[in-house]
Amino acid sequence: MPNKINNTNIYNNANLHWLKYQDKVTDARLTDIEQITALTTYIKELTNILELNVKKLSE
Repeated sequence: MPNKINNTNIYNNANLHWLKYQDKVTDARLTDIEQITALTTYIKELTNILELNVKKLSE
């Protein structure tokens, strides 16, 4: 039987990562570079989460 991925877990995991970076991305006191760096890091982590789930599906 193929592995099933729980979409709620994926969403919750991504949301927890967003909460980690939200303040940095939206903090007007930070420079544009600092905000973009935080957003880029968040996107990289989110991509890693999605890649792991795709890998689980292909097993």
